[in-house]
Amino acid sequence: MYYLLHGTDFNKSQTKYHGLVTSLQERHPEGSLFLWDNENFSEANLAELLQSQGLFYQKYLVGLNQLLAHKSAGPIILEKLSDLAESSNVFIFLEAELDPKILSKLEKLAAKVLRFDQKEIEAKSSFNRFALSDALTARNKQKLWLAFWQAKLSGAEDFEIFWPLWSQLKLLLLAKTTKVKEPKGPSPYAFAKAKRGSENYTEEELKTLAGQFLRHYHQYFLGSDAFDFHLERLLLEV
Repeated sequence: MYYLLHGTDFNKSQTKYHGLVTSLQERHPEGSLFLWDNENFSEANLAELLQSQGLFYQKYLVGLNQLLAHKSAGPIILEKLSDLAESSNVFIFLEAELDPKILSKLEKLAAKVLRFDQKEIEAKSSFNRFALSDALTARNKQKLWLAFWQAKLSGAEDFEIFWPLWSQLKLLLLAKTTKVKEPKGPSPYAFAKAKRGSENYTEEELKTLAGQFLRHYHQYFLGSDAFDFHLERLLLEV
């Protein structure tokens, strides 16, 4: 199967692309990941993946970055669209604006197509991301709900709200479970703050909440609507 993410708002497409790759990796940790662009793509590698599908029951996750519009790689890939669609492996195409004829071919066989176009008048969101993460850390349901709606009213996209919450939730879970005083990654200040905030939750509560966030995220990519509605309900249950 294959997914297509494209549009004139390439930054947004790219953000969703990386999120989808991460999500699928977490769902299929046994699979191998390949990330291809015009520097490392080869027809032989693509043919090998298509021919080896199903061997040893191993799945492959393949990200293809702006290859469909490439003058040499594009035609090769387009000839194999049927094979890609029927494959048990997962292919994710990241593209900018596509030729309408090419887009039409892709849409017929894609498992899902996500388009991100820039608005003529860009309503730039300016909300306090720390208000969201701080309210989650403090387990203050009222402040969390208010921060959510302040973000929505400022014009923030759903995933601009989701990612700060998800990042903080992972940090809280790390702070709750690790025995390392200063783990690699988060700043000492952020980790110390999360360490104190993790006392507001049990380990089981954080794991359950993380599972709910992931399910919500996966359901969105499987076609679930009303992402913001379900996210709001989830926050009200914190």
